[in-house]
Amino acid sequence: MLGGTFDPVHHGHLRSAVELKEILALDRVHMIPAHMPPHRGRRVSLR
Repeated sequence: MLGGTFDPVHHGHLRSAVELKEILALDRVHMIPAHMPPHRGRRVSLR
C-alpha cells in the first residue's frame, strides 16, 4: 500500500508504484489517497 495525497497524481507517483511492484515482485500496489496532507496547512475557504 502506498499512501499520500497524490494532489495531483503525477508520473513520479506512478513510477514509484511500478518500481516497488517490480523490485518486490508484488502482484499489485494499492494507492491510498489521504484527505489532509500533514505537511500543508488547513485550507481556508474564501467567500
